[in-house]
Amino acid sequence: MCPGCRTETTPQDRFCRHCGASLAVVPALSSRKSVVVLFIDLVGSTTLAEGMDPEPLRVLMDRYYRVCTEAIGEHGGVIEKFIGDAVMAVFGMPVAHEDDAARAVRAALEVTAGVRGLGGGLDVHSGIFSGEVIATSLPTGDLRVVGDAVNTAARLQSAAGAGEILIGKSVAQAVRDLMELRPVPSLTLKGKAKPVPAWLVIARKAAPERARAPFVGRAGELKELEHAFRRVVRKLECRVVTVLGVPGLGKTRLVREFLAALPPRAARVLTGHCQSYGKGITYQPIVELFDDLPGGAELAAYLAADRGVEEIAWVVRRQLEELAARMPLIVVCEDLHWAEPTLLDLLEELAAGLSGLPVLLICVARPELLETRPSWVSAATVDLGPLAPDELDLLLAHLEPDVVAHSTAGTLDRVTEASGGNPLFAELMMDMLAEGDENAIPPTVQALLTARIDRLQPRERKVLALASAFGRHFSGDGVAALHDVPEEVPGALAQVQRRRLVERDGGGFRFAQALTRDVVYSMTPKAERRGWHLRIADRVKGLPETAYHLEAACLLAREVSPADPANVPLARRAAAHLAEAGTQALTRKDLSAAVNLLERALVLMPVEEPGHRVLVIRLCDAYVLLGRREEAAALLERSTPAFADTRGRHVLAIQRHLLALRYGSVMPYRGAEPEAGDHFGWCRMQQVRALTWLASGQIGRAEQAMRAAVDHARALGDLYEEKRLLIARCELAQWSPAPLEEGLSLCAGLAERFAGDRALLVMVHFTEARLRALRGEIEVAHGLLDRADGHTRDLNLGLAGAAVVQVRALVCSLAGDHIRSADLYGEAARALHTMGLLVPAQTLRVYAARERFQAGEGFDDVPFDGLELRAELVVCCLRARIGSMEHAETALALLDGTDDPCLRGDVLAEIARAWHDHGRTAEAAVLACRARDHYLGRGATLPAARVAAWMESPDR
Repeated sequence: MCPGCRTETTPQDRFCRHCGASLAVVPALSSRKSVVVLFIDLVGSTTLAEGMDPEPLRVLMDRYYRVCTEAIGEHGGVIEKFIGDAVMAVFGMPVAHEDDAARAVRAALEVTAGVRGLGGGLDVHSGIFSGEVIATSLPTGDLRVVGDAVNTAARLQSAAGAGEILIGKSVAQAVRDLMELRPVPSLTLKGKAKPVPAWLVIARKAAPERARAPFVGRAGELKELEHAFRRVVRKLECRVVTVLGVPGLGKTRLVREFLAALPPRAARVLTGHCQSYGKGITYQPIVELFDDLPGGAELAAYLAADRGVEEIAWVVRRQLEELAARMPLIVVCEDLHWAEPTLLDLLEELAAGLSGLPVLLICVARPELLETRPSWVSAATVDLGPLAPDELDLLLAHLEPDVVAHSTAGTLDRVTEASGGNPLFAELMMDMLAEGDENAIPPTVQALLTARIDRLQPRERKVLALASAFGRHFSGDGVAALHDVPEEVPGALAQVQRRRLVERDGGGFRFAQALTRDVVYSMTPKAERRGWHLRIADRVKGLPETAYHLEAACLLAREVSPADPANVPLARRAAAHLAEAGTQALTRKDLSAAVNLLERALVLMPVEEPGHRVLVIRLCDAYVLLGRREEAAALLERSTPAFADTRGRHVLAIQRHLLALRYGSVMPYRGAEPEAGDHFGWCRMQQVRALTWLASGQIGRAEQAMRAAVDHARALGDLYEEKRLLIARCELAQWSPAPLEEGLSLCAGLAERFAGDRALLVMVHFTEARLRALRGEIEVAHGLLDRADGHTRDLNLGLAGAAVVQVRALVCSLAGDHIRSADLYGEAARALHTMGLLVPAQTLRVYAARERFQAGEGFDDVPFDGLELRAELVVCCLRARIGSMEHAETALALLDGTDDPCLRGDVLAEIARAWHDHGRTAEAAVLACRARDHYLGRGATLPAARVAAWMESPDR
C-alpha cells in the first residue's frame, strides 16, 4: 500500500501507480530527546455517551477534537495519538523550543477553556510531564514516543480532577515564573515506585517575575550604552546599538540597569518584545511600543488590518518622530533573533529615516540574528561574554548565602565550571542546590540548550554529539577519527564556534559551558554513545582517559542491552583499568581520586574475579588514609561474600586486624595464618606482625617482619604493595636499633628510586630529617621538612602532613625550643584526632606535655587512658620528675620491652635526673652513662652530648 494515498500496490512496484510516490522503504528515524508530554482526557465521557444519540455525540466529539488540535498546534505541539477520548501531545518534536513546558501548559489552559465553552457540561483533566524519551519518526509521517515521561503524564492526567492540570517537578520548575502554581501532596501513581511530586496549575501570572539575582560586573558594557545615549542626545542622531549574547548572559538585565540609572525624564523609553510563535507576531513588538501611549489601541487596530508595509513604515516613523521631537527617545526591541524579516526591514528603515532626532534604538538579540540577517547594520555592538570567576562567586554568594555557607568548595566549583560564567545557568543551578539536587541539569537550562542545538544543521549536531563523547575538552582530530565523513568536521566546528557553543582551547576545543556538553551528550542515543566510547578507549593513550571511556561504554551497555554476554568481558576490562588508575592515585597519595576510581571499579568488577579481593583491600587502605574508619569497616563487612573460600577468609580476617591496629588496638592476632604460597595473604600478615611489634616497642622485629612483607610483595609482582612497604620500612628506621647510617643509606636509596613521586618522598624526607637531627644537623633537618611540607600542601596529604608536623616538633625539641615543640605536637595531635586516630593523637598530647615541662611550665598530672608504650613511658618519667618515684621503677621495668635505643636513652636520662633530684646521685650517674651509651650506639650524637654535658655539669 502506498503510504501517501493508500492505493494498493504490488511487490514489483517501485512507484505508486496512482500518485507517483516512491515506494522505497524508508527506515524509521529515532532520536533521544527531552520532551514535554501532555495528556488530555474528557471527564465523564462514558456517562455523556450513554445519554446522547450517536449523531450529535459525533458532532460534539469532533468539536472537542478540533479544540484540542488547534490549541496544541498553535503552541507548537504535535499530537502523537488519540486514545478514545484522550489526546496525547508532545512538545519539543521534531524541534525543541526553550519554552516547550510553558507552551504545553498554555495549550492545556486553552483546551480547558475551549472545551468548557462547548457547553453540555463538558470538561477535561490534564497531566503534563517532561523527561527523556526515544522519539521515532515513522515512514508514514506518524510519530511514536516511548519513555517514562509518557506513562507519568498519563498517570498525572488520571489523578487530576475535572478542569485541573497537574504538572511534574521539571515542568513546574520551568514555568513557575510564568504560572501561578499550587503544590499538592506527592501522588502515589500506578506503576511508580516512589510518590511523584506534583503541582496544580491555577492560572497565568499577569507578568513574569523579575530576576532576584544582583547585578554583577558589566561595568564596561554599561559605559558603552551610556556613551551611545550621550552621543544621540549631543548629536541629535538616530543610533542603533545591538546587545548581543547567548541565552542567560543577562542582555535584558543589562539594558534594564542602564535604563534605571538614567536621570529622571532624561528620555522616553518604549519597549517591544518579539515572540517565537503565535498569530500576528510580525508587528506585535511595534504594538507593544505604543501600548501605554494615547492612540496605542488605534495603532494596534491599524497594524492588524491588511496594510502595505510601506504605509505601515510611514505611520510608525511619524509616531516616533513626534515623540522624539519632544524629548530623547530610547526604543528597546527585545529578542530580535525571533523577529520576522518584515520587522527587521522596518527597523532598518526607521534607523535610516529618523535622522536629526535623538533616538537610541537598542536591539537585544542572540548571535543567531547575524546568521538570519548577515547584513544587519548596527552603529555599535555590545557583545556580552561570560562573567569572570570572581564576579560569579559574588553572584553565588548573593543568590543563596545559606547554600554557599553549607556547600563544599568542590560543589561551588562545579557550579562555576558547569555554568561557564553564565549567570542564569549559575542561578538555576543554585536553585537546584537549594532544593537538594546538585547533579541534575536545571530544566530551564536543558530546554534552552536543547532548543539551540535542535536549530543546528544535521552535520553540526553530529559533530557536537561526537565531541561530547570526549568530555568538555576535545580535539578536531579526535572528532574526525570518529566521523564517517572526516572532511565535514572543520567546517562544522567553525559553524558551532560562530554560534558560541564551542570555543578554542589551546590547540583544541572545548564546549562553552560544561552544561552544553551534558545536554548534547544526553540527546544522543545510548547505543551510539557506547560505540563511540569504545572507539575512543582504543584510541587514547592515557590510563585515566581509557578507564573513563571503558567505564562509560560498560554502563551504557548495561542500560541498553543488559542481557548481552559481551557486557561481562567489557565490565572486566573497564574495572581493571579503573583499578589500575585508582591504585596509581593511591600510590601517589591522591586519596580522593583513589577512592573515586576504586569505588567505581568495585561497582563493575565481578565478585568472582581474582582482582575483586585486591580491589576491596586497596579501597580499604584509601579509606584508612583518609581517616574514614567506619567506611573501611563497612566495606569489609559487606564484602564478606567475596572472601568466602579459605584463603579469602584468612585475608579478610588479617585486613580487619590491620584496621584495628591502625586505630590503636593492642590485641594480638588470633586468626589462622595464610596458606603457603598465598603471597598476598602473607604480605598483609607480615604487616600485622610488624605493627604489633611496633606497638610493643620491638622495632628490630618489626623491621624484620616488614622486610618479609616486601619479599612477598615482590614475589607477587605487586608494585603498589612493594612501594608502600618500602616506605613503611623507611619510617621504622626512625626508631630502629640499627645505626643511623643504615637508615640514612636506606633513605638515600629510596629518595633516588622515588625521585619523581613526591607523595612517597614525603615519608623519606621526614625520616631522614629525624635521623639528621639526632646527629645534630638541625638546619638540614628543617630543610628536609620544608620540602616535605611543601609536597603535603601541594598534594593535600593530610595524614602525611601531620607526620611532618610531628617530626618538626621533635627537631625543635632537640634544638632546645620546647615551647615551639609543644605547640607543634598539639597541632599534629588535633589533626590525627580529626582523622579518627585517637591513640596516636593521645601519644602526641603526652609529648606536648613533656615539652611544656621541659620549658619550665610544670606538669599537670591528669589521667591518660589507653596509652601505647611510648606514651606510657613518657608519663612515668614526668611523674618521676615531679616526685612520684614509684613511677621511675615502673618506667625502668617497662623499658625492657623496647629495643629503640633513643627511647631507652630518653627514659634513662629522665630517670637519672629524677634520682639525682632525690639524692640518689650514684645511681643517677649509672643511668646517665647507660643513656649516653644507647645514644652513641645508635649514632645519635646530639642527645648523647646533652647527657654527657649534664653528667659533667657541677650544678646538675
